[in-house]
Amino acid sequence: MVGEIDTTSIEPVRHGVSLFDDKSDPKKFLPTWNKRDYEKEIEDLTKELASYKVQLEAKHVAHIKALLKPEQNQKMIHELSTLLKNSDIERNKYVNECSESRASKDGLESMTKEMADLKLETVKVRDQLSHVLSELKATQRELVDKDTEICMARDSELNALEKAEQLENELKMEKEHKEELLQQVTSAKEEIIELNNNNQSLIDELKMSKERDIETQVEISLLKSKSHLQEYSLAYKNGSYSYVTDQSKDEAEKLNREKEKEKEKDNDSIRISLEEYNYLVKEVAKGSEKGNEIELAFMKRELENASLKISEMRNRAEQAISRAELAENGKAALEDKIRRHREHRLRKKAALTALREESTPKPFTPSTSYGTPSLYQPLSKVLNMKL
Repeated sequence: MVGEIDTTSIEPVRHGVSLFDDKSDPKKFLPTWNKRDYEKEIEDLTKELASYKVQLEAKHVAHIKALLKPEQNQKMIHELSTLLKNSDIERNKYVNECSESRASKDGLESMTKEMADLKLETVKVRDQLSHVLSELKATQRELVDKDTEICMARDSELNALEKAEQLENELKMEKEHKEELLQQVTSAKEEIIELNNNNQSLIDELKMSKERDIETQVEISLLKSKSHLQEYSLAYKNGSYSYVTDQSKDEAEKLNREKEKEKEKDNDSIRISLEEYNYLVKEVAKGSEKGNEIELAFMKRELENASLKISEMRNRAEQAISRAELAENGKAALEDKIRRHREHRLRKKAALTALREESTPKPFTPSTSYGTPSLYQPLSKVLNMKL
């Protein structure tokens, strides 16, 4: 310890001092001191000697340090030169990193501009997406309405088909009934032909009978004429010839008139019967055909209207489905675009964070293993550099 005083090493010094004191101490010529004064003076001297010894040790340590200082300075110079080289290398590195960071800054500015443009595009895309969603909702409503209309149209179509089947069945029944009527008409025509033949035979017989009657009447008239002639002859004889001739002429004219009237009546009766039959047949056929044609035309119109409505509903439904598919495709494209934009934005964020981490300079911590020198000297002076 520095504070403690080692008295063993001072004994030769004391001995020398005692010898020196005998020769040069002026106090010996002074009156004699007592023992206490000597002891006190010895203590003072020992204290001064101890302080001198301490100063000597300190100077010895300083001398040793001064001897070791050039080696430390050489080591420090070597370390500082290596640090300078490292600092130059790091400075070049940081210059390159600065240039890279500037380039990355320009890239980031362009990326920020692109991000702003993308934000504007996303706003537009959101507006378009909202518009598309509103259109999609409207198309969905239209689809629901069209589905209901299609269901109603299907129901009406089924009803129309049922009515058509009923009409077909009725038409089949009508055809069968018409065939039966035609068979009846053909049978009636055959009967009419037979009746006409019978009528013709009857007419021929009537003609024969009428001719016979006429012949008999002629014979009767001849007989009457003969009797009249006899009467004329008698009357001529009596002077009434003109009256008898006039009467005979009148009777002959009456007979001819009656004969012609009977012929006309027979022909008219035959004509009336045939015309009435044909008229009745035509009326029956026309009535059945008119009723069937009216019902068929009405049902055809209903079927045509129902088919037109169904085709319109189908066209509308197909249009609504195509619109919904287009809206869904647009929505999927917009979602894909937004997803890609998000992924691009995340990649840019990751690149920015990586660039920031790379561009942040690391703190420079010089090594202090050997300690700092007691006297500060600038680095340029130590390395003999000209500023």
